[in-house]
Amino acid sequence: MAFVGWVEVSRVGSVRWVVAWTIAACGEPSAGSEGDAGSSSATVATAESGADGPVDGTADSGGTASCDPVPPGCAKRVFGGVSHHCAIRDDDTLWCWGSNEFGQLGSGAASEEIETVPVQAQGLGPVALASPSSGIDRGFTCAAQLDGRVFCWGVGHDPTTAEPTLTPVEVPGLSNVVSLSGGPGHVCAATGGGEVHCWGSNAVGELGTSEERFSTTPLLVAGIGGAALEVAAGRAYSCVRRDDGAILCWGSSVLGQVGPNASMDFSQPPSLALEGAVQLAVSRAANVGETSCALGSDDAVHCWGRGIEGQLGDGTSASDAQPHVVMNLPPGLAAVGVGGYDVCAATDGGGVYCWGTSEAQPQLATPQPCPIGGLTTELAVGNLGSHARLEGGAVYAFSPSSGSEPRRVELPCE
Repeated sequence: MAFVGWVEVSRVGSVRWVVAWTIAACGEPSAGSEGDAGSSSATVATAESGADGPVDGTADSGGTASCDPVPPGCAKRVFGGVSHHCAIRDDDTLWCWGSNEFGQLGSGAASEEIETVPVQAQGLGPVALASPSSGIDRGFTCAAQLDGRVFCWGVGHDPTTAEPTLTPVEVPGLSNVVSLSGGPGHVCAATGGGEVHCWGSNAVGELGTSEERFSTTPLLVAGIGGAALEVAAGRAYSCVRRDDGAILCWGSSVLGQVGPNASMDFSQPPSLALEGAVQLAVSRAANVGETSCALGSDDAVHCWGRGIEGQLGDGTSASDAQPHVVMNLPPGLAAVGVGGYDVCAATDGGGVYCWGTSEAQPQLATPQPCPIGGLTTELAVGNLGSHARLEGGAVYAFSPSSGSEPRRVELPCE
């Protein structure tokens, strides 16, 4: 399984902006092979440990894109933020890198320096989930431990103070958390009992209530109408995926990101945006976080909300509250991820396909294949960059919107 966010993902080792379906991702059929690009019948190449060096994704004589060996790593999960990012190692410790202006890396100190080498977040037990988040004059991280408790640090998780929290502080009233997502100014969590709780800013009802301007403690979101499996917090709005596949959203819907049944009366319960979903993703960018997407049980990606930069994948640059089926994606989709100006989907064979806008590629209104070079098992969305976790645990950072070359994140494994 793999998922990805952001536009035009390049192959690891050298940036390549792919504009033709004839270039296949590692493990996907290439031009001249039997079947369409991205066909579920693709022979999957295996990424094994080997010599250091760039990773390449080229087609072999059999018509399947192959991969040079990738030295293994120790990441079991990776989580993307706006300006900082985190990974969970095999030993369940949390490591973060990027901006640390507000102490959001969890090292116990704030710094103006950008940390390119991950540092361990201190004061935590074994970690299951993390959500690095940023907004204007804020940056924070929340993490759910394996015991289901949630801790946060940095600036922004507590709307009453601008002073950095340099060590993890437990969020009161939460237990058995199974899904966690932070937007620029609020955080939501789903529990094993199927409830959704949100806290932080509540300017336009993103906490699921109209009665509070903000809350430092999690508030139960009423009106979900079923058991919650997954939450996603965007720019002043929130969404949940229920166990029956329904996606419900609430909060701001200026560009349709809450869906076709949104109400400006924030006292109303969450509204239905889509049915038949198996995975949910929203943009968490502070400036353009208004795109919602879901992978459906129909093996299609559905997107709604902001489409100005082509994020809806329908060949237009229009925003719409009605979900649109993304065009020209191959079968066998594994997941979808949403960046600020762009969106990507991944196949169960490890290939990725992206659409939207970037500086390097003005606009891709429909998906194009984006070779990473290794078999991607997870990829985290970041507004200023994304991170791919490859088979074997290596993590690569890339920022295709700037055209920079991907690099391996040197996550300490000792």
